[in-house]
Order: sequence, then C-alpha cells, then structure tokens
Amino acid sequence: MVPFPDKPRYTYDDLVAVLRILRGPDGCPWDRVQTHASDRRNFLEEAYEAAEAFDRDDPDAMCEELGDVLLQVLFNIHIEEDAGRFTTDDVTDHVVRKLLYRHPHVFGDARAEDADEVLVNWERLKRAEKGQQTVADTLDAVARSLPARWRAEKLLKRAGLDAPDAAVQL
Repeated sequence: MVPFPDKPRYTYDDLVAVLRILRGPDGCPWDRVQTHASDRRNFLEEAYEAAEAFDRDDPDAMCEELGDVLLQVLFNIHIEEDAGRFTTDDVTDHVVRKLLYRHPHVFGDARAEDADEVLVNWERLKRAEKGQQTVADTLDAVARSLPARWRAEKLLKRAGLDAPDAAVQL
C-alpha cells in the first residue's frame, strides 16, 4: 500500500501526485501500461460526457466530468513525461504563449469590438502561427479524427462556404 494523506479537500497538486503514484513502480499495473492509443476512447468519452453536462446545464455533473477531462489530460501528459518527450510545464508554456499571441486585443495593441471580430482575428492568427498560407493548407489542418459531419462543417467554413445557403444538408 502506498500511503496518501487524508484531507478535507484535495488540490490540483494532489491530483498530480496521485497520477505519479499510479503510473509509478508501486502503482497500478493498468495505469502503468496505458498508451495514448489505449486511452484514446476514454479521453473522447470523458469529453462527450462533459459536453452532455454542459447541454443539461448541470453544475454537479460539470464538476465531475470536467474533473474526468482534467484527469485524462494530465494522464496523457504523464505518459509523455514518462517517455521523456515533454512535461506538464512544456504544455502549460505552450498554451499560455498561444493565448497571449491569439489575444492581441487584450495583451497587445490590436482591437476587437465584439466576439465575432475576435474569432476572425483568432483564425487569422492561427493560420499565421501554423504557417498556413493557402486554403489547401487550412483545409489539410482540419482533424481527420473529427466525426464526419463536424469535419465537413469545418471544411466548408474554412473554404469560405459556411453561409447558410451554402451549407450541405446532411
């Protein structure tokens, strides 16, 4: 048995510590052998369960399911940490830099008058950041693992065909 303190309330750091124990030499045999491929379905299922909690506007379910999503994110980061490929701090650094770059209307001199303008700027900055110079580059970047209809909608939008009269009825 691996001792872990009993507390009235656990923190993010406790979650990280539990995950390190579970994937460690004295931890759980199942957790130690998981890979991104073996965990992929669990990861997606937790994301869909969180989305369902959003749809129901159920704060108790959101709290639980967002915890499960956080667990999945950290679990997969720890797989990479164990492989020596990147760390939680690398992931955090990357996402903070992305947020700073893609919000120049907050952290820079750019202006955005409304949410629609923010989204237009976000997509422009994302294309520049990823070196997408052509429509083909932008289309190629749409995840092939998305559900078919969702991917089709994203492809249409990125191709500039997202107007209601141009939408494909599936």
